[in-house]
Amino acid sequence: MKRSMFTAVAAVVLLAGPAYAQSDFQMTFNNVDDTSYQLTAVSSTLIYAGSLPAEDPAIRLAIYKRYAITVVNGSTHPLQIVALGATPAQDVVLLSMGPTVGSVETDTATDFVETGAAPTLTITFTMTPSLADAMTASGHTPGYRCETHPADMRGAVEVFGQAVSDPVPQTIPPGIRVNRSLVADNLVSPIGVVFSQSGAEQRMYVID
Repeated sequence: MKRSMFTAVAAVVLLAGPAYAQSDFQMTFNNVDDTSYQLTAVSSTLIYAGSLPAEDPAIRLAIYKRYAITVVNGSTHPLQIVALGATPAQDVVLLSMGPTVGSVETDTATDFVETGAAPTLTITFTMTPSLADAMTASGHTPGYRCETHPADMRGAVEVFGQAVSDPVPQTIPPGIRVNRSLVADNLVSPIGVVFSQSGAEQRMYVID
């Protein structure tokens, strides 16, 4: 069942922009007729660092971060998070505005929520590893599209950040001495890691 949060207010209506449901990052799309989405606002350049507005741009989503995506005309151009195929018919819908239910919407970790009042709609979700896996399953690539105009209004998603596996997966036997040293502190909100190989040395960079 699609989890939605719609509120009808009879006496007093307070308008203060889109209502985001506990999200780390936010973005807003409009549309150019039926030909493309137009990204008009982002809360961080981590999502998109180019000039705005931008038509069907590639957006960046970090693992374990929560996103609120608002579409000004969402009832006419419902946005879907998809695994992009070679053609729209081969796309796999994972999250969707409107009555269509994506295959990942019931995942509790993704915690998909739809809010707003037509025509402006917002979807909020967590970019989980399982959602990232679904985006790339069977040779697909991460992306988004309009449900009603999937051939024209579509763009790519770059997923970044990854879970760090335990560097010492087994119990250390007694008698082995382990030294510890501080390598980084004062990280406000780490969102991922990137590995770089330089000769025989591998470095890990933390994105904050």
